[in-house]
Amino acid sequence: MTVDPRKVLMRSLLPGTEERIAKLNHSEIAYSESKAEGPNLVLVHGLSVRRDSFRNVVPFLLKRFHVFAIDLRGHGFSSRHEVGYTFTEYSAELAEFVDQVVGNPAFVWGQSLGASTAIIAADRLPGSFRAVFAEDPGIMRTESSIPDDSYLHEALLNIRDMVLNNLSMEETIAVLTDGKSPDEIDFEANQILAEGWASLNARAIEAALERQLFVEFHPMDSILTVQCPAFLAQADPDLGGIILDSHIRDIEPLPPNWQFKRYFGAEHVIHYSNPEEIARDAIEFFDGIG
Repeated sequence: MTVDPRKVLMRSLLPGTEERIAKLNHSEIAYSESKAEGPNLVLVHGLSVRRDSFRNVVPFLLKRFHVFAIDLRGHGFSSRHEVGYTFTEYSAELAEFVDQVVGNPAFVWGQSLGASTAIIAADRLPGSFRAVFAEDPGIMRTESSIPDDSYLHEALLNIRDMVLNNLSMEETIAVLTDGKSPDEIDFEANQILAEGWASLNARAIEAALERQLFVEFHPMDSILTVQCPAFLAQADPDLGGIILDSHIRDIEPLPPNWQFKRYFGAEHVIHYSNPEEIARDAIEFFDGIG
């Protein structure tokens, strides 16, 4: 039997945090908040997952920051809209969350969709953000926001189909582990993915596949115009990273407020592949901002 995860009592999705709901103008945004003192840091996940995708790095961050981790609209326990899955809505709600819940200009660390959202939000509404750490955002400038022949396009099609077919978490995990030996299986990561997909609105995936993300704003434009300090983290394109070297050449030289690092041997979600390294880099980056 498939259980609607929105009707299940929320356990603590991230260690050292409490679960909360913020009522914004057009959405309810589910989030986790730590009790630790320190500068405010907002974590924004990638497409199809939810805030517990940051589980591997949160223990490092709790030592230094007051952490907020959100579920974007259509993901996790946040509002499930049928429309509005563009960077216009994503970035506006991120800025509204910072203004209404965090209450002060915040640091933000986003991954993939979350990274692009953070870049655009900090460009559109600069007063809400102190700095942006952008982990492998989708910055490609193509006619299609996600090229049809790409690994990412195929992966999103598969995720969409699993969501539309209402696979149970057990069935989803079976798909994720098919053909793999026990030594190759990351059981915790697969559980997080399966739970995230079980609570995902397929419209969020379909909007990306249908090229709706970029209807008004594009992260490549905002990279060149955002004013706050920023850090661009590139995953290894040979291992599924979505920023190609050609994309980097398109924006070189980066504006002086940007730092850049390529993580060799890291998959698209760098904080899965290299959690200690990228957490250390993010902390050093934010600590260097007055």
